[in-house]
Order: sequence, then structure tokens, then C-alpha cells
Amino acid sequence: MGSLAVFDGEDSSFTFDPIDTKTTTISGKAAGYNSETLTLLIDSTRHEINVDAMGDFEKELTDPLSAGTRVSCVVRSKAGNINSVGTTVVKKALPGVPELGNKEEITDLTKTIKILSDEKATAYVKVGNTYYRTSKCEFNEKTGKYLYVIKIERVKAGRTIGIYMENESGVGKMLRVKVQKKAVDETDEDVAATGAGE
Repeated sequence: MGSLAVFDGEDSSFTFDPIDTKTTTISGKAAGYNSETLTLLIDSTRHEINVDAMGDFEKELTDPLSAGTRVSCVVRSKAGNINSVGTTVVKKALPGVPELGNKEEITDLTKTIKILSDEKATAYVKVGNTYYRTSKCEFNEKTGKYLYVIKIERVKAGRTIGIYMENESGVGKMLRVKVQKKAVDETDEDVAATGAGE
């Protein structure tokens, strides 16, 4: 394993910054191990990490890690035993902001919302205090995205609807879409029928 830093008691502490499936750098704080080299275990693979003079460390990853991957740091105790001083588990990242899949703009006549996302999750459309959702989706190999289709009631022009995704880690950021006017008002229909105003 190579030379390990020696654990020197209560003055030492180790913390990882949060790691998820989109993280490309493992970082954190190793107080008491300033300017030393520690051993990082990613599952069973060993890596050396250098702690700077401030006690901070950073390890670049070639690719993000899978959800559930165990990441630990080990040091040697004064008695010569190898001890883990910090462990974390990679969590699934929150969903990214979805894309609108409708070819035409969203209007006060729209009753179907198409949502594009990079992952399988649950899609939501929020209209005021009303929520519509679905987990059913189809994967499009050409775009590399999942398509979700949600039926909604017509929404008045000028209002904003929210579109977002949710997975086991929580809710992602919301896409906000303003509803455009397309429906003809009843008064406009009357004018068109009678020819008034010409």
C-alpha cells in the first residue's frame, strides 16, 4: 500500500465533500494531516491523495462514480494498525433541468406536455397548486433522452407552468414556461361573427 500517514489522536479529523454520480473531483478536509500523503480507497482500488498545508485535498476522477460506490481514506495508527478515518458513499445526483419536447409553443389550447430528460425518473408539471406527474417514458436512441408525456387541463395565457424531474435523491431544478395566448375569446368570436367594428 505504500507509506501511510500516522493517526495522531484527537487533533485529527477527516471529512469528505458530498459526492454524487456527476462529481468529477473527490475533495474534502483532512485536519491534522497537513502536507501529508493519504491513501484513498475507491471500492478496492487504491489512490494516493496529497493534503496541502491548509489541510485540504482534491483528487480528480477520470469518470464520475456509480451510485453506491464506497469511498474511504485510511491511515496507520500509532500501534501500526491501518484505520479508516473517513468513509462516504456516492449518491445518485439530482436530475438535471428537463427540456420541453413540444414542437410548438405552449399556449392556452395546449393539453399535452412533452418532457425530455437524460434519465429515467418521475416527471412533473406544476400549474399553480395542481401537480401532474408520470414515470412512464420512452428512450430515444437518436437523442439519447427519455420522453415523458403528460396530459393537463388548459391553462390561461400569461400563467407560468413548472416542469421538473424527481429521482430517489430528490427534486431537480425547474424549467419554467410561460403560456402564450392562442385561443379566441368569446367576445372576439362575436365580433368576427357579426362583422362589428369594421
